[in-house]
Amino acid sequence: ILEGAPKDVQFLAHRFAGASSTCGVATVLPGLSQLEQLEAAGELAGAAEICSETRGRFSHAHTFRTQHLQSLSLKS
Repeated sequence: ILEGAPKDVQFLAHRFAGASSTCGVATVLPGLSQLEQLEAAGELAGAAEICSETRGRFSHAHTFRTQHLQSLSLKS
């Protein structure tokens, strides 16, 4: 995004969306889809904000999963 490379943003957003979907982290998919759509339009206006919001959603999902897995191990 900082380098202004829409094709790279699209490629990475697509890859991250696939991996996130496979792992069940659906909360990040809307933002990643928006990033892909921006590339299709050939621009990155607003991409930094979308990326920041998506990063926050991913962080929240990661924290939740980590805590959940820890609670499961405590029950064993």
